[in-house]
Amino acid sequence: MNDRYFILQHCGRKRQRLEDLGPSHTVDKLTELVGRGKLSVAAATDLAQSIVSDHQMPHQAIRAFSSLGSEGRHPQNAERDLHRWLKNVYGCQLQPYTMKVGLQLDCTKVREVAIRVLAPHEILNALANMQSTFAFNSLLLGNLSDQDRISFWNHVSGLDPWSNHEVLRDESVQYDRLIGITIHGDGAVMKRDDECFVWSISSIFASEGLVKDPLLMKFPVAIIPERHMLSKAVTSS
Repeated sequence: MNDRYFILQHCGRKRQRLEDLGPSHTVDKLTELVGRGKLSVAAATDLAQSIVSDHQMPHQAIRAFSSLGSEGRHPQNAERDLHRWLKNVYGCQLQPYTMKVGLQLDCTKVREVAIRVLAPHEILNALANMQSTFAFNSLLLGNLSDQDRISFWNHVSGLDPWSNHEVLRDESVQYDRLIGITIHGDGAVMKRDDECFVWSISSIFASEGLVKDPLLMKFPVAIIPERHMLSKAVTSS
């Protein structure tokens, strides 16, 4: 097995990386539905297998998707296979780090829990180098002109408490290249009704961009299951 790319096997032939198989609206939709939690990986694999069965010459990407979980013989492995297949897809090199965080389980007990996190600066670097000017201009720059962003920062720099911010007071900073980052935290239900707390980052300009989908504007950096956090039965002090 290649450490970088997962190669799927079908009829004795090796499967290529997704980006080398050509565009497929069906595979794009299947991965989108899986990513949004509207479809399980096993169900998406079943659909891909049905499409392959109905067509004598199915798209190679659909055939590869149908191969997850050993052609459906081991559906419990389909999600693992999908993660491996899409690893580093389209040149994305983001990899999570493991941090041990002390989380309070109840009034007295604190336990160190290993949490996987993404470094915000690496997310921004990945967006800047993903060879998609449209995505960068919309998600980070909000499709605003350089002068609009300069006017924004000129306005903000005259407001308290931002007037004393070290970045805004630095004369070497170019306002047309300055991007403000917001941090958002909220609860979300994952699979098997497992409630989690999700931290994400986004550009303060993102809401002005052409991309309006919140799931595309926000980039998760850490996810902590609520079962590792303070018990709801304990009265907070």
